[in-house]
Amino acid sequence: FTQRLNERRGELAETLSRMQADLKRILEARQALVRALEAASSPAYADAVSDIRDQLERLVPADVLTATPASRLADLPRYLEAAAYRLANLQGKVSRDRQLTEQLAGFQERAERLKTEIESANWQQLRFLIEECRVGVFAERLGVRDKASPKRVHRALEALERENGLI
Repeated sequence: FTQRLNERRGELAETLSRMQADLKRILEARQALVRALEAASSPAYADAVSDIRDQLERLVPADVLTATPASRLADLPRYLEAAAYRLANLQGKVSRDRQLTEQLAGFQERAERLKTEIESANWQQLRFLIEECRVGVFAERLGVRDKASPKRVHRALEALERENGLI
């Protein structure tokens, strides 16, 4: 530990500063999303609101800085903004939103089953592939990394399930 600390001592201040800036953006986006969720009072939006609240809990848990790889912290505000965009543009799209929510919930359940079976790095990669897919289906205008799509998520899940003897 001491050796690694000494090797990277010069990077410590920069890393701390970057993490503070990321955390500030995350918490600001989280707060904006929480306000939007509180304002979404239409009973027709209940399923979407519930799904977004679950997503919010996964994305910004109390231990967000340890639960999220440092390389992905900067992506969290975009995921939260995508959820807010989804909510703001839900009118007239409730039925389609419900279908997409069911599909993504299926992906999330499959990923949760794999969580204990695969390496942490693979789990994180899968976790963020699903989040990128959410951006793609609900708020594509914000941009999607890794060309995430429902088909790509399904193929990734299927490959990991086969590799671990789950199918």
